[in-house]
Amino acid sequence: MIFFVTFVNIIHELLLLLVIVLAYSVEYENMKDTLFCFECGYISRGFLNILDISAVVAAAAGCKVVKPVPQSCEKFFEILKLPLCDVADINKTMAKTNLCFVKLRDLYDSTKLLSDICDYAFLTTPDMEGVEKLIEEFKQYSLKKLFIANSSNTQTGILNTSANAKIVEMQRVTGSENFDIKSYEFSPLKYGMEKGETFALTGATGLYNANLAVEILKGNIKGAKLDSVVLNAGAMIFASGIAKNFLAGIMSAYSCIDKGFAYLKIEELQKLY
Repeated sequence: MIFFVTFVNIIHELLLLLVIVLAYSVEYENMKDTLFCFECGYISRGFLNILDISAVVAAAAGCKVVKPVPQSCEKFFEILKLPLCDVADINKTMAKTNLCFVKLRDLYDSTKLLSDICDYAFLTTPDMEGVEKLIEEFKQYSLKKLFIANSSNTQTGILNTSANAKIVEMQRVTGSENFDIKSYEFSPLKYGMEKGETFALTGATGLYNANLAVEILKGNIKGAKLDSVVLNAGAMIFASGIAKNFLAGIMSAYSCIDKGFAYLKIEELQKLY
């Protein structure tokens, strides 16, 4: 009798677990093969929205991207008439488009959730000493691949042409909880880009940043701003598995801007505003 009761309890627990798993998979069914893109560090109001612009380019190249947006940057999206969704509405938004900008309210909870429902992640950080901590943190999530970029000369560590960057790539071993980890130094100059200056990435008001973003996506701006956008977009395209290597991702990003696909993505998003 005791054995029977125990057995029934076990079956009951397993059924509850199955219900939870099924509910979870349905709730985030549109998140498969999605890239979580995040910048660590302080984002000031005068910061040019490089990673937001890069996310648009990556989405134009075919990536499914989720990008959190801090409150200090929301004016930029309001001016451009780009939709911002709450964390609870991500799955619904991703059913309509392959790019979702999410209101960032609770940094830890949002990062934890997005890292657990996305298959890929691209992070930038100005603090290389904190990279080891990031690696250990993200190992616990269900990510297939993690790409970390560190440029210590910017607020958030975004890739740019004013300095080399340290890169960490983590690829989950198939059928295992372990990761293959590769670290190396990345030099934009080796890709034919000219050395830029950090001040070229400085933004201003939301209106200034929004107008600049449109001109970059239309291909009307060259130099350090464009190069930084395609470097970060290229990293996203590579991290999400669409490009076979980083260089291919960069070339894809350039192509999306040159052919007008990146600006078309902005127009597509504005229809959802």
